[in-house]
Amino acid sequence: MIQKIENKADLIETIKENNYKNDALLTMILDEFQGIYNLKEENRVYELDRLRGPLVTTLYMIAERTKNIDDIVDSIMNIEVKELNAFDVMGAADIIELSHELGISEDKLTYAIMEVIAKRNNGGKA
Repeated sequence: MIQKIENKADLIETIKENNYKNDALLTMILDEFQGIYNLKEENRVYELDRLRGPLVTTLYMIAERTKNIDDIVDSIMNIEVKELNAFDVMGAADIIELSHELGISEDKLTYAIMEVIAKRNNGGKA
């Protein structure tokens, strides 16, 4: 379960990195357009033609990163969370203490817990 949490954290970190890269590209695009806007009108068309190829490539990169983010989010949503049972949270000392509290043998308590888990795993059937 810890490994899955770390994996989820890695996926979230990748999303953040992709967002930072997209933000940087968008800032670059906006800076270019601001520069073009500040040019004299006769130079604007030349600059727009000059930037057409790089602009298309940059927008494609942003679209690919956005798709990658969507895929990562889908992966995070599909991570299965392991259902815990009594033996995942209770150790041998806990079983002994509980059996004494209930006034039954450790073996009976262990068997009863295993029976409940088996029923749950088999849809309620023993």
